[in-house]
Amino acid sequence: MTRLSTAKRQKILDLYHPVNGESLSLSEIAHHVHCDRSTVRRVLQRVSSSGKLNYDICPKGRPRILSKQDLRELYDFLVQLVKDGNIPAPDPENTKGGIILAGWSFGTGLITAFLANVASFPVGEVRLGDYMRRVVFLDPPHHVLGYPLPENPYNPLFDPTIPAEERERAFTNWVSGYYVHGDTPDTLERKTPLLDPPPTLSTLTPEEISRTLSLGPGAPGGSDAHLLHFGIKLGLYEPLRKGALYQPPQDLESGDALRNVEVRYVSCERSVWEMPWGTMYLEKELEDARVKRLPLRNVRLVFVKDANHFVQWDRPEHALRALVGDENVVR
Repeated sequence: MTRLSTAKRQKILDLYHPVNGESLSLSEIAHHVHCDRSTVRRVLQRVSSSGKLNYDICPKGRPRILSKQDLRELYDFLVQLVKDGNIPAPDPENTKGGIILAGWSFGTGLITAFLANVASFPVGEVRLGDYMRRVVFLDPPHHVLGYPLPENPYNPLFDPTIPAEERERAFTNWVSGYYVHGDTPDTLERKTPLLDPPPTLSTLTPEEISRTLSLGPGAPGGSDAHLLHFGIKLGLYEPLRKGALYQPPQDLESGDALRNVEVRYVSCERSVWEMPWGTMYLEKELEDARVKRLPLRNVRLVFVKDANHFVQWDRPEHALRALVGDENVVR
């Protein structure tokens, strides 16, 4: 087995995910680094760590984005919150008590990563599962769950008919618009939001935008853009989704897998197509898993009517009910 120096491993990552231009194929990278193709693949697999986000190497000049240690720090924070905050245990009958951990949109990736890794964290004096009420996927896009693209996807950032200087504004209106979708994949509206209600971000004042919107992480070279691009190329999000939706084998559980904690998936009816596309895939996966009697976690779907992807801004009461309430459909 070829043993590479740190410099060569770094070069593999830089060639696979360059700052500018297209990444090279595995064979091309192997040629540049003077090793075999299987060695390149092994180095890249170490980055994804079978979906565990165990980043021990980062592309040159970029900060570490997310690692298993980060997830452990989140776990330790929640444990400390229980110790210091006098957190009551969940009371399901009265829908109160306990901790609710939620991730919105692309932030759902943090939640799936947390669930996929939590069984490996050793348990101390506090058993976190006794204090967790639920974890929530709040209107995630399909790609952060590892589901494939449709045949005819659309995103204004890549629309050649829109001048480059206008694409950012087109994107904000597109992603925060209200859409009328059909009940099948072919009838999802890809491009044109309703005029009324207007897109959420088009209604914000400059002061509100400056206080609430940070485009840097999603811009080229930003942390979110990097994690999205690299995660998709390495097939990261599918194993994270499966690690979050299914119970881990008991012989691999060294800690508290949060086996009895509800996993809630919140879907907003009028979100941009990337969200209902993922919901359709999830519903089919859950249906198949139950027929096959696979070891699913306690997964619950909640639908928010007439809400778009920015439900927490336009309809905060509906968002709160979806997060903490006991309704399957929030109207």
